[in-house]
Amino acid sequence: MRLTQSKSLAKALLFGLLISIASTAALPKAASAQDFLSDAQHMFFDASMLTRRFGIEIEFSNVSDEVVEQIIVEKLSAKVAERLPSGEVLFTTPYGEVRLKIEGQAWRYENDPARYTRQVAEDKLHAPREIVFPPMTYKDVQPIQDVGLALRDHGAIGTTDTQAVSTQVNVEMPLLIKDGVENPAAVENFLNLMRVYSDKEHAQQIEDKIHVPAIRREYIKDYSPGFLKRIENKTYKPTARQLFDDYFYRQSLEILNIKGAWTMSLDDAKKIL
Repeated sequence: MRLTQSKSLAKALLFGLLISIASTAALPKAASAQDFLSDAQHMFFDASMLTRRFGIEIEFSNVSDEVVEQIIVEKLSAKVAERLPSGEVLFTTPYGEVRLKIEGQAWRYENDPARYTRQVAEDKLHAPREIVFPPMTYKDVQPIQDVGLALRDHGAIGTTDTQAVSTQVNVEMPLLIKDGVENPAAVENFLNLMRVYSDKEHAQQIEDKIHVPAIRREYIKDYSPGFLKRIENKTYKPTARQLFDDYFYRQSLEILNIKGAWTMSLDDAKKIL
C-alpha cells in the first residue's frame, strides 16, 4: 500500500520528481500517475505531513555504477563507507545512510551457493540499480531532486527503455501507539485508507492510471478475501494490535492456504508462522 503526503509535499516531491527523472519515452505514464495523485490529494493530504519522515527509493538502469557513485557523493556530500560482496555500496551523508543496491535475482538462490555466485555476477552486469535514501523530511527534498535530475542528465531509464524511472515514496504514518497509549483516531484513519484503496472501483481506477508493469506484479498482492471481509465490515473496529495480528498473522495463513486461519487462536497462528 502506498501512502502520499501533503499538497505541498506531493507537488514538490512526487509530482516534480516523477516527471523530472522519468525517461522521455515514458513521460505520459508519469503524467498519468501525477493525474491520479492530484485527484486524490483533497482526500489524503494534510499540512502535518510536512514534518513527517518519508523514505524514497529510485530504481533505474543505463547509468554506470561509477557515475552513480559520483552523483551521490557530489549531490549528497556523501562518502563511501563500505562495499559489500553483493555489489551494494553504503554511503554516509549528512542525512543518514544511503545505499546503492543492485536490484537483481541473486537473493532467490541464497540456499544454493554456486548458483548464487553466478547470479551475483550476472546481476552486477545487467540488473537495474536502486538508490535507497534514509528517512528524511520535507526540508531535505532538494538534494533528492538534484540526484534525480543528475540521473536523468546521464541518461537514466527504467527497467527497459520504454519504462519510466521508478520512484517509490514511503511516508511515515502517525503513530498508532505512543508510549504505550493507543491513538484510536490514527488506527481508524489507517483502516479507512485500507478501505479506500481496496475498494474495487478505486482499485480499477488506480490500475487504469498507473499501469503496473508485469515485472512488478509479483510484489504487489491484493488483500486476502478473509482480510477484505474484515475491513469491509463497518462494525470492524480493531485495536492497533488486533489490526496488525489480522493483517500479518491471519491474512498470511490464509494466503498460505492454512485451514482455520481466521478461527484458530492467535497463539496457534503465531506458532505456524
